[in-house]
This record gives sequence, structure tokens and C-alpha cells, in this order.
Amino acid sequence: MEDHAKLQVFMGEEGGALVYLSKATSIEQVTDAGNIRIDTLSGMSGFSDGAGSVKVNIGYAIPLGGPEFPFQQACANKAYVTVQLGVGAEAYVGTGKINTETVSQSTNAASEGKIEWEGELKARE
Repeated sequence: MEDHAKLQVFMGEEGGALVYLSKATSIEQVTDAGNIRIDTLSGMSGFSDGAGSVKVNIGYAIPLGGPEFPFQQACANKAYVTVQLGVGAEAYVGTGKINTETVSQSTNAASEGKIEWEGELKARE
């Protein structure tokens, strides 16, 4: 048997302290290299570098006192937000913006939220 890494995510407004998001229920990181396919009449001839990005989607539980980070305010204010996502012994750290923030609740279910953050293309170190 092998132990498996637990993703850990921290978030903070630019210049502020990072907050550990202990109420995160789901975390997804998508790295998009931004490669642009180049086609000619004879077929694909290669790729051109594009402006890639890293997207982090986070689902979270909302406690009675409110979310542990001001997700909606950061989104509405179009504030720059730093994300640190630990993946095993490596971590991605980048600056970007929260593009969408959603909160919801269904009958007999807990309140929950979801954000979609997009930031700079960088490798985990």
C-alpha cells in the first residue's frame, strides 16, 4: 500500500496573507499550455506558443458564519488573488483572478460554493 497525497489549497488577496481553505470539498487544477495548432494544406505542421494558463476550481462548504475567504467580493472587485496548491512534495503558486463564484443549497443539503480561478502559467516546484 502507498500513501496518496492530499491536495491542499491556500488563497490570499494580492499582498495579503494566504488563508488555508480547510472547508474545500473538491479541488481541480487544469494546466493549459496554450499551444496553437498550425495547419497547412498538407496537414498539421506544428505548434505556435500561445498564452497558457492554470485554472483552479474549488468546491467548498459554507459554515454558518460564512465562507472562510471573501470569494464573492474578490470576484466582484476583480481583485488579483494568489493561489498556492500543494500536490505532494510540489506546489503551484500563481497570481490570477476569480472568474466565477457560485453559491447554492438544495433541500436537506448543506450550503456550498464553487469558484473558478485562472492565473499565470507556471510549473509546480
